[in-house]
Amino acid sequence: MLLSSRSKQIIAFLAQQADYVTYEEIGKQIGVSGRTVLREMDTVEEWLSDRNLELIKKSRYGIRIEGNQEEKNDLISELGNVTVYKAYTSKERQDIMLLDLIQSEEESKQYYYSSLLDVSDATISQDLHKLEERLKEQDVSIQRKPGSGIKLVGSETAKRQLLLNVFYDHLSKKQVLNIIRKELYGRKQNISAKSQAIQRLLYLISPDKLMDLETIVNKVIDEHDYPIADSSKLGLIVHLVLAVERVKNDEKITINEDVFKELKQSDEYTLADLILKEIEKEYGLDMPEDEGGYITMHIKGSRMKDVESNNFENELPNIDAIRITNTIIGKAEELTGLSLNEDGQLYNGLIVHLRPMLARMKMGLEIRNPLLEDIKKRYPAYFEFALTSQKPLEDYLGQPIPEEETGYICMHIGAAVERIRGLTRRRPRAIVTCTTGIGTSKMLAIRLEKEVPEIDVVDILSVIEINEEKVKVSGADLIISTVDLEYKELPVIVVSPMLSEKDANRLKNAIVTLPIEDYLESDSKGIAKSDDKAISQEDLIESIKRRTEYGQAIINFLEHATKDYSREASVEGVLREYIERYFEEEKRENVYLSLMRREELGSIILEDHELAFLHCKAEEVTGLYCGTVSVELPLTHQGKDVRTVVVLIAPQEASAIEIDVVSEFSRQLVQSKELVHAILNGEETELKDTLSEIYRRLLERI
Repeated sequence: MLLSSRSKQIIAFLAQQADYVTYEEIGKQIGVSGRTVLREMDTVEEWLSDRNLELIKKSRYGIRIEGNQEEKNDLISELGNVTVYKAYTSKERQDIMLLDLIQSEEESKQYYYSSLLDVSDATISQDLHKLEERLKEQDVSIQRKPGSGIKLVGSETAKRQLLLNVFYDHLSKKQVLNIIRKELYGRKQNISAKSQAIQRLLYLISPDKLMDLETIVNKVIDEHDYPIADSSKLGLIVHLVLAVERVKNDEKITINEDVFKELKQSDEYTLADLILKEIEKEYGLDMPEDEGGYITMHIKGSRMKDVESNNFENELPNIDAIRITNTIIGKAEELTGLSLNEDGQLYNGLIVHLRPMLARMKMGLEIRNPLLEDIKKRYPAYFEFALTSQKPLEDYLGQPIPEEETGYICMHIGAAVERIRGLTRRRPRAIVTCTTGIGTSKMLAIRLEKEVPEIDVVDILSVIEINEEKVKVSGADLIISTVDLEYKELPVIVVSPMLSEKDANRLKNAIVTLPIEDYLESDSKGIAKSDDKAISQEDLIESIKRRTEYGQAIINFLEHATKDYSREASVEGVLREYIERYFEEEKRENVYLSLMRREELGSIILEDHELAFLHCKAEEVTGLYCGTVSVELPLTHQGKDVRTVVVLIAPQEASAIEIDVVSEFSRQLVQSKELVHAILNGEETELKDTLSEIYRRLLERI
């Protein structure tokens, strides 16, 4: 590995010492502070470890290299042949200074950078001026005061976004994914640096550190079934790298107390806290509680990988998100002239995308969309549809939507339009792998099915998920990937996420060369190719099973749909009365507390209808409950008039289908005038009849 001149100086000095020396003593010898020396120690320790030498640390005494004088002399000789960083470009020098400033809360002297980068003070001054210009569009700035030093000023969130930007600027998607995927092959991937700054960057974000933190993140999100897209996971991991470095350097961060209090109420905070505890165990650090708030913000702003997952939303969809989604789809229908309202994939995809998107915009987090320019160029009509369709969302937020977000909305709408045009099934079987989220992968799959009808897309996996077992189960003949991918068992065809005409032609040529036996084997998964009836029968059975599960959930929901009247003077009183009427005594308190805990996160009141809407998941509940209660006299709840209370309750471990059934009620509550009328003015019979029609239509869409 390459060393900085500073690391090389530290190692050379240590090799000449027989006893312990402190960081301050080392710093004095090479002309830097003890804290600066401390920031180099990970690199120094790793370099020595590669040569089977150990760095011994002793509290109050300092550090020393374990070994005899002969070994140390050999080390000094080897250092003479070690390549150090030199001849940086101006952009590389700017990025190196930026990385250093991001890591440090202390001021740095200009001469420190001129010494580090082996250039004049005048050159560093020019570089800093250019860097200041680059940062004008960011929420950070460089503070330069004569006689005091240089410091990066800005929020912790903005600094971490800057780190991520530098990371993406210097490492290609392929290099990043090779780092994270190396456990699949049991060996390290080679990362060919295209610039000196990449190696500098990898001192901070080393492959081993990335792997350790990626393992921690995977463990937590897998155990809690909280799927995150590869690109968002990568951002979280890079975020954690800087957090670890800050704590190692004893640098404190704080978060707004009110913001932190709100974040602690979210499900994502539980995940963040678990990640912190795992980091503490792995590195022997005491991670500050405030760091959990920043990790929570990052998780809340991440994009989900799989809309089919049961836990993509740990609670029922937010009424505002449902209303906005319905309005966006309605606008898109007007523009395209197509019936998109019944497209469940579009609805679920937008719901899943809106939740983290709203969180990102609320917290001022940026998002990168590497496909934006390609999307605008190849799908200008879809992009214009998205721009117009998102207007209701901009009105709701009171601010414009960044084009990066528009690009993702465009992909959801575009994929739905492509689906409606009708597609044909065909062979051979292919796995599609993308890294930028479900909108991209679904759209690529749709384009593949349309432009290359000879291929049957059998699965969509993230790069990290590809392994021998999943490939075998899918029966795939080839992998179609948007990034270079090493996989020895099957041919890998790399295409653009937008699937150009050239890509389509290459695919058609490639599948012609596949042995026909492979088609037969992978098509049938052990059944002869000509046995189409068996495959169709399997599909039919699976469809019947799915419809049956939906039917059972709908029946359960309708059986527990009720209409009652109350004289209680508060919403809390109405809830207790409802719970006492329909739940066994030993379950009542738990159900009530579950509703109240969910209500603490925010009330949902449809002011136009004077309707309070409460929902939750609860332990011990075994069915789906829908209660509507009209009150005799208007109540005041959260400062608003309420005449009707609607309650939805689902089991804590509700299935994806059960959640979908309950979510359909939420969706129709803001869309169906008939349902609102039945709730406000009808009797229980009318309510059940209206719900029956709603769920009849849902069954038709399955």
